Amino acid sequence: DSKTPILALKEWQKKRPELFVKRVYEQAGLDN
Repeated sequence: DSKTPILALKEWQKKRPELFVKRVYEQAGLDN
């Protein structure tokens, strides 16, 4: 797989947006 991690992440985000959003919220909470 020659795709960059960013492209892979964007493709995965389109497939599983609910998991992506949940993960972002959890990380944001830890940063506070």
